[in-house]
Amino acid sequence: MSLSNKHAIQLKKVIVRELAFKKLSNKECGDISVKLNVGHSPFQPESHIITVSLKCGIDENPSFSVNVEVSGVFEVDTDHFDIAFINEWAQKNAPYILHPYLREQLYSLTMHAGVEPLLLPLVQVPTTRETVKPPKKTIKK
Repeated sequence: MSLSNKHAIQLKKVIVRELAFKKLSNKECGDISVKLNVGHSPFQPESHIITVSLKCGIDENPSFSVNVEVSGVFEVDTDHFDIAFINEWAQKNAPYILHPYLREQLYSLTMHAGVEPLLLPLVQVPTTRETVKPPKKTIKK
């Protein structure tokens, strides 16, 4: 793998926007369902920047509530990326990039709060494979 082939969109900064934990009771928490939400700013053509946020929250738990939000500031090389697809990229691709940052913040916050540390599950990233088409055979007459 060559690191010289950079993607046209690069993560420039990660910002922790929210870390909130509230202890509600000493009850056992049981199964926990984590909600994930994605949002993004409009693309800023003058600075070539788009900001994408990934937020997780747990509020249907009898023992505690938690909210964690991280944002990524992405710089877009508009010479190599068609801006017509930037919103789709922000909704579908950027969350995979931000997921490990959100995961670490959630784990750290719940561990330091004294509850069983929460881990967001690993996610399977869809892959695309290039297929090489065989050359067309030409028939000589």
